Amino acid sequence: ALLPGVSPVVRQGMLGLQGLLAQIDGTYTDYQDRVEDLGLASRHSELRSTHMAEVNTQLSAELADRQQTLRSLHNTVGALLQEIGLDYHSEDSDDINQLIELLASLVALRSDSQREVRLARRALENQVYALDQHAIVSITDDQGRITYANERFGTISGYTRDELLGQKHSIVNSGYHPATFWSDMWRTITASAVWQGEVCNRSKDGRLYWVASTIVPFLDENGLPYKYIAIRTDITQLHDMREQMDTAIEALDEGFVLFDQDDRLVQCNQRYKTFYRDTADLLVPGAYFEELIRASAQRGQYPEAV
Repeated sequence: ALLPGVSPVVRQGMLGLQGLLAQIDGTYTDYQDRVEDLGLASRHSELRSTHMAEVNTQLSAELADRQQTLRSLHNTVGALLQEIGLDYHSEDSDDINQLIELLASLVALRSDSQREVRLARRALENQVYALDQHAIVSITDDQGRITYANERFGTISGYTRDELLGQKHSIVNSGYHPATFWSDMWRTITASAVWQGEVCNRSKDGRLYWVASTIVPFLDENGLPYKYIAIRTDITQLHDMREQMDTAIEALDEGFVLFDQDDRLVQCNQRYKTFYRDTADLLVPGAYFEELIRASAQRGQYPEAV
C-alpha cells in the first residue's frame, strides 16, 4: 500500500484489508467454535438417546422376566393347591413376594403330607408283609382274573405265580361245591358286601385242601367294585379233625347234641334226632334251644306239658 504509484483508492483498500481479514478470521473462529459446540451437543444427545434405548431394552427384558416369573409362580401355586383339592385363580395376586410366601407355605404343607404318605405307605407295606406271612392272599379284577398272588398261595396250590396270574380261581376249583355256592358268593361281593365261607380247593397235583376265605370288594368313586382281595387261611387239618369228630359222634350209640354259650345248636348226631322225630327237621345248626323246646311242645312231643 505504501509503494509509489499506488492509487489512493487501492492504498485505502489494502490498508483496510488487515482488519477485514482479522474480522473474517474472528468470524470463522467463532463459527468453528459454534459448530464444535453443536457437534458436542448432538453427540451428547445421541449418547443419551442410545443410553435410553439400552435402558428401555433392559427394562423390557426385566418386565418380561417378571411376567414369566409370575406365570411360573402362579402355575406352581395352582398345581400345589390342586393337589390338596383347592381351586386357584391366578388373577388373585400379582405380588411376587406374596406368591413366594404362599408357595413356601404350600411346599412345607406338601412336604408334611408327603412325609405322612411315606409313613402310611411304610405302615401299609408292613401290614401287607405281615399278612403275606400268615395268610393266603390274592387280588382279582372285576372279572375275577388274578392280578396278584402271594407266595403262600403258590405254595399251597402248587402253581407258580406266573401260572396263577391272569387265571381265575377256577384253576383250583375242586368241584366239591355246587354251582349255587359260587353264585351266592358272586352275588354277595358284586353287591359290594364282604363274603366269608369255607372253600374246598384242589392243588395242581390233585390234593384237596380247605381254606377259610374272606373276600373284600374294593370300591371305586361310584361305590362299585373294581377289584377284590381274597384272604384265606389253611384249615385243612382242622377240617379233617372235624370230619373225624363228626364220624366219631355219628358212631355213638347214644344221642349227642352240642349247644354254644348262647343256647344255639352247634351239632347233633342222627341218634339224637331219633329221640325227637317230630322236630327232627328243626335240629339244624343255629337253632335256639328254647325254640326247639317250644316247637316240640306245640307238635305234641310232650303231651304232659299241655
